[in-house]
Amino acid sequence: MCPNTCIAYTGPFSVLESCPYCSTPQYDPIQLASSNGAIKKPQQQFYIIPIDPKLQALWHSPNGAEQMCYREHVTEQILKDIGYVEGQPILSPESYNDIFYGSNYLQAVIDKKNQAGGMVLMLSIDSAQLYRHKVSDCWMYIWVIFNHSLDHWYQKKFALPSGFFPGPHKPKNIDSFSYPGLHHMNTINKNGGLKVWDAARNTVFSSKLFLALATADTPRLVYFSGLVGRHGKSGCQVYCALKGCHEHGGSHYYPA
Repeated sequence: MCPNTCIAYTGPFSVLESCPYCSTPQYDPIQLASSNGAIKKPQQQFYIIPIDPKLQALWHSPNGAEQMCYREHVTEQILKDIGYVEGQPILSPESYNDIFYGSNYLQAVIDKKNQAGGMVLMLSIDSAQLYRHKVSDCWMYIWVIFNHSLDHWYQKKFALPSGFFPGPHKPKNIDSFSYPGLHHMNTINKNGGLKVWDAARNTVFSSKLFLALATADTPRLVYFSGLVGRHGKSGCQVYCALKGCHEHGGSHYYPA
């Protein structure tokens, strides 16, 4: 990654040898020069924990495997309650108790994009100030597993850390940092899914991974959406027409 946290050298940036934002070299210039270009030591790295062995581990005890079946049980009941004809739901749920009542999710199940044994995930990103005076920001993202019941979603042992991006600054291109985790998920699906042993039923099956949401708090959400952010003139973005106001001569907008 760029030592100034601008980008990660992934995806379309993987062929670059210097940062397109700040022009800092990717590799240690002293070692590169002294070895006539043979030693390419990155000046800074970030860390990714692959999601697949952690998901497989959640099924490796009978109790854990039963807990991972909550999504299937709830989805089956919802489809019985609302019914569907020619691939379209015919009734709306009387109440919306969790994500599985949403039309996007149900349509994916009806279209068989999310089949039995599939795992539904949410990616959530945030930053932490590790030292006083903001001398270092650390960014990280986690996976939340929606196959569990709601009371398990945000328990520490079920929120799976996956990526860590050291500071000292905010990322200029957050997609380049989340790319390895998302690319890895996509590769698993393209190769037929994740092989999982279900300890409750003593069977092996292939599980597709379904990214339901990418979330962040209001200040961080702009890094995903690319929109103006909460202190811009249109801080509410697409959901309402409220325009922000600022003091005379100022550039900081408030939703007043």
